[in-house]
Amino acid sequence: FVGGGIVVRNSSPTITNNRIMNNRAVNDGGGIVVQNSSPTITNNLITNNNACRGSGIGIVGGSPLIQQNTITNNINDLCVGGSGGGIFIEGEGFAEILDNIISNNRNGAGGGINLTSAEAPIIKRNIIKGNIGTDPGGGVYASVSNALIVQNVITGNNATHGAGIYLWVTNSAMLVNNTIADNNAVTANGSGVFVENGPGVAELTNNIIIGKPSQSAFHCSTLHPPKPPIIRSNNTFSPGGPAYGG
Repeated sequence: FVGGGIVVRNSSPTITNNRIMNNRAVNDGGGIVVQNSSPTITNNLITNNNACRGSGIGIVGGSPLIQQNTITNNINDLCVGGSGGGIFIEGEGFAEILDNIISNNRNGAGGGINLTSAEAPIIKRNIIKGNIGTDPGGGVYASVSNALIVQNVITGNNATHGAGIYLWVTNSAMLVNNTIADNNAVTANGSGVFVENGPGVAELTNNIIIGKPSQSAFHCSTLHPPKPPIIRSNNTFSPGGPAYGG
C-alpha cells in the first residue's frame, strides 16, 4: 500500500533510465516512494501512476536529487483531498528538483508539486505545465521553510487560487528568475502567485508574472494577512485585471 512501483527506504540508490508507469499506491508514491533516503532519480519517464500523495513520486524525509525526468499524466483518484500529482515532499531533508518536465498531473493541492512542511527544498530549471490542482497550487503548492524556487517556467496550470504557485511560508522562501504565465485561478485570485498567511516572509526577485485576463497576477491573503512579501524588480501584469490583489 506504500509505494506502488519502486520503494526506497534508508538507502541512496541511483534510479535512472527507467519507464515507471501504471502503478498504484493507496498512500504515498505511486511510481516511486522515498522514505528517509537520499536517492538520485534521473532520466526516467514516470507516467500514469496513481496514489493519494505523490502519484508520480512521494517523498517523506530524506534529501533526494530528482533531475531530468519526465513526470507526466499522474493522477490521484484513490482518495479525497490528495496532494502532489507529480511530486509530493514532506518533512526534513534537502530535496533538489532540477531540470524536469512536470506536466499534466492532477491532484488536490499541488497538481505539479506539493511541498508540505518541507525544509530547504530547491526547485530549479523545471518546466511545470498543464497541471491541475482542485485545491490551491496548480503548478506548485509550497508550505515551506528556507525554500529556493528559481529559473522555472510555470505555465498553463489550473487551481482554485495560486494557479502558478501557492505559498505558505514558515521561515523564508525565495522566488528568483521564474517565468509564471497563463495559469488559471478559478477564483480569479493569484493566477500567477498567491501568498497565504504564515509567520515567514516570501521574497520575489526578477520574476515575470503574467496573469490570466481579469485575474490578479500576484495576490496576498486578506484573511490574517502574512508579513508583507519583499518584491524586487519583477515584471507583474494582468490584462484587464490587477497586477497585485489582496
